[in-house]
Amino acid sequence: MGVVKMSGLVHQLVHQARRTFSREKTLPEEMEKLKKIMSQITPKDFNLDSTAIDKPWDYPPFVTDAPAAFMNVYECSEFNVAIFMLKANKEMPLHDHPEMHGLMKILSGSMCVTSYNRPEKRGSNSYIARFFRSILATPATEPCHFTPEEGNIHQIKAQDSHVAFLDILAPPYAPEEGRDCTYYFKDTKQSNQDENLIWLISGQNPSWFSCIPQPYNGPKVD
Repeated sequence: MGVVKMSGLVHQLVHQARRTFSREKTLPEEMEKLKKIMSQITPKDFNLDSTAIDKPWDYPPFVTDAPAAFMNVYECSEFNVAIFMLKANKEMPLHDHPEMHGLMKILSGSMCVTSYNRPEKRGSNSYIARFFRSILATPATEPCHFTPEEGNIHQIKAQDSHVAFLDILAPPYAPEEGRDCTYYFKDTKQSNQDENLIWLISGQNPSWFSCIPQPYNGPKVD
C-alpha cells in the first residue's frame, strides 16, 4: 500500500475501517492497511490544533475539572472513530472493551498504556488477569492494537502535557447488546506468586473520572 495523500487521510481511514470491520472475520491484511493509514495521521488532518487540545482545561469559559474529553468523528453499527483528550498527569482508569477490537494512535503528547488480557471471572465481581504490556506511547509510536482476548483491558495515564489520541473500537460499546464498559480495581486483599497475574474487582465508573464531549470540526465522512 502506497502513501495516502494527506488531504484525504480521514476519509481513507473510515473507508478502510469499513473494509476491515464490516465482515464476520477480521482479516489481518485489512487490519494492517488500517494501521498503515493511522500511522500517517496527524492532528492537522482533523483540523486539531494545540488550542483545541488544551481548551477543556486552559481556556475559560471552557475549563472543566473532568480529566478527559472526546470528539466523535464517525460512528456506525460496525465501528466508531473518536479523538480522546486526557489532561496532563491524569488517567483513564482500568476498563474493558468486551468482544471488541481496538486501535489507538497518539496524535499529541505522550501517555503510558498498561494493558492486561481478557480477565477470567473467579467470583461474583472477582477476576484475575494476565499482564499484556506497558508502553510509553508518543506520536512516533505505531498504533496500539488490542483484540477481544489480548490487551483488552487497559489503563491510560498522560505524562507532563495534555494528550490527544485517535481511537477506533469495533464494534462500538452497546450495553443493550452486552457490550458495556466495566471498570476494574486492584484487589489488595489477594496475592499471587506469579507477578504477571493481577487480582481485580469489577465496579462502576469511579466518581473522580468523567469524559466530556467536545465539538468536532474536522472533515466529515459519509
